[in-house]
Amino acid sequence: MKHKTALLVHLLQQPDVQKSVIFVRKRERVHELAAWLREAGINTCYLEGEMVQAKRNEAVKRMMDGRVNVLVATDVAARGPGYPRYHPRVQLRYAAHRRYLSAPHWPYWPCRA
Repeated sequence: MKHKTALLVHLLQQPDVQKSVIFVRKRERVHELAAWLREAGINTCYLEGEMVQAKRNEAVKRMMDGRVNVLVATDVAARGPGYPRYHPRVQLRYAAHRRYLSAPHWPYWPCRA
């Protein structure tokens, strides 16, 4: 993941990239990636499903006002209004464990229907 993050930081620091939206799969990754980007000196905010609506609105407003350059989000932002002016849009995927890529083993799934 360090290689992907380093490449992403490099891309975001290009002079022609002004605003970007980065989608990740999990809420934990949103916080992790936003912290890494802040450490690299990139103005970043985040948006995830567990946030109250007022905080979500504030994150989008910060992006639109130009106070931050990068919005890191889960799919909650993908369901919302589009961000056509912000390029690049990046969908960053962390490697999945092969256990989750195979057919489910029912004894290990206690919440099955």
